[in-house]
Amino acid sequence: MSDTGKETPTMVEEIDQTQKNDTLPELSLSDEEYQPYHMSWRTGVAVFSLAVLFGVSTFAITGPNFAISNMVETFPAGAKNAVWIADAGLVAAVSIPNMVGPTSDRYGKKWFLVIGPIIALVGAVVAGKAKNLNIIIGGQAIGGLGSSLAIVAIPAGMEVVPAKYRPMVFAIMATFNGLLGAVAGPFVFAACIEHQIGGINGWRWGFYIQAILFGIAAIGILVSYNPPPTRWQREQDPKELWKSIDFVGIGILTTGFVITLLPLVWAGSIYPWKSSQVIAMLVVGPVVCVIFGLYEWKARSDGILNHAFFESRNFPILLALGFVDGMLLYGLSEFVPNEIRSLYTIEPLHVAHIFGWFGGMLCIGFLAIGIVVTKLKRFHVPIMVTNGLTTLIAGLLSRATPHNQNFFTGMLVCLGLLTAANTVVPVGGIALVVPPQLLGTSNLILSVVRVIGGILGLTIFQTVYNNKAAVIIPAAIVPFLIEAGFPQPVIPEIIEVVLQSPSALGGIPAIPPQALDQILALNAQASAECYKYVWYCITAVSGACFISTLFLQDVPERMTNQVEIVLEIQENLTKESKDEKA
Repeated sequence: MSDTGKETPTMVEEIDQTQKNDTLPELSLSDEEYQPYHMSWRTGVAVFSLAVLFGVSTFAITGPNFAISNMVETFPAGAKNAVWIADAGLVAAVSIPNMVGPTSDRYGKKWFLVIGPIIALVGAVVAGKAKNLNIIIGGQAIGGLGSSLAIVAIPAGMEVVPAKYRPMVFAIMATFNGLLGAVAGPFVFAACIEHQIGGINGWRWGFYIQAILFGIAAIGILVSYNPPPTRWQREQDPKELWKSIDFVGIGILTTGFVITLLPLVWAGSIYPWKSSQVIAMLVVGPVVCVIFGLYEWKARSDGILNHAFFESRNFPILLALGFVDGMLLYGLSEFVPNEIRSLYTIEPLHVAHIFGWFGGMLCIGFLAIGIVVTKLKRFHVPIMVTNGLTTLIAGLLSRATPHNQNFFTGMLVCLGLLTAANTVVPVGGIALVVPPQLLGTSNLILSVVRVIGGILGLTIFQTVYNNKAAVIIPAAIVPFLIEAGFPQPVIPEIIEVVLQSPSALGGIPAIPPQALDQILALNAQASAECYKYVWYCITAVSGACFISTLFLQDVPERMTNQVEIVLEIQENLTKESKDEKA
């Protein structure tokens, strides 16, 4: 891995001297235009620290989400608000990056990367010490704010290596993200709960471990990531630099995203779908987003949607891919553990073990697609093939039943390996087609789009499942309850518990052990029928993803040796001095 400028802070400086009046230098530059850039352990340690922070940010989502039912058991009085444990950080996730992206591109990313995990650490401690469910929700909101600041770890990691290695570096970061998020998050919380670490409320220690990990990440970045001033800081007067931030566009975009997001979270839980609150916001939110698009198109060419982004048709296509990937990944992360609980086991560690196959193969898939794209300098065919196969596997998973766990696990292995491409290619691809000094802005736009896609996907999948479950599960269980002689007033109570939390059936005194086993068996069979329709939706989403890949273009000419943020200045100058003497 080599290549950057000789005497200047960044490789592109020499080219910039001939383009002082051009804010955005040429993107497609051949390797010969840059001198060798020697990366050492400094860059490796910095990327490692950034990858850990990226992974811990996902740990903070998957771990607590895995333990929501256990938190509700501790604080049953707050059960109606339990949805906010998962959703509390979403407003920050779709608003903060819109400001952080452009600001970090101009003023640097280090302090966002240090302050973010410290805030998230505080949120984890608050949640761990909670005395009611609302305090957990508050801790999650604080943690969401911190994680939203820390998300700039992704572009920060890609800026410090040559452009041709950006997809590979993100693949490595995504692997850490998968190991800590998809694998370690559920396992740590499950182990704390099952072994009652710290007492019967073991989930508390899950939050404390989360806090420790955020602390380690903050210290690692503080020590290892010391970038020079950004290109913006070197080239523009401080007043002009501040004016270059598109505050109007950021405000309109954030307003539109938040107004669109909230009704998707509220509908079906806090308010019914047909309520005036939900309908009004679902109308106003998209209209505000359209106004944002018109403003960026007609009023400002260098705004948050910089017109240079669209010089390649890949940018809008990769955003669409990211949106659909959000639907898939968020949906799978939410529904696969629930399906495992419904069909196979309710033991936390056993659920984490089965779901761990998906997370583990996801990590292998990240590395595999990163290597393939870097070696071939092509991503069109790999992403197209993986999406076609993902559509096939998602369709096969609709055949899952309580009696074919091995089949289900095997399909999860394939799904994890294949869906990794949908995460790596949009991030790495966008990093190759936008101006390098705007990596933060472009990738955080992608991040927000993925979150919106994920929430929309979860809403669709949840609505489909709930509608089917409300009909199919009672139809399967009520005849048995009547035949077994259960009193009529007890039957609605049993059905309500089955629909909300089947594991709580043991707390109903009227249900004898033999009947409990039969009810759970009938519920498992009926749930499999309900999840079948969710897998139909996921198949359709994956199919849409496949269609969008058909229009992508490979950009091998942009996989150059250009480095935007140079961490190895002294070492490179020393090597150059030795070369000159020789």
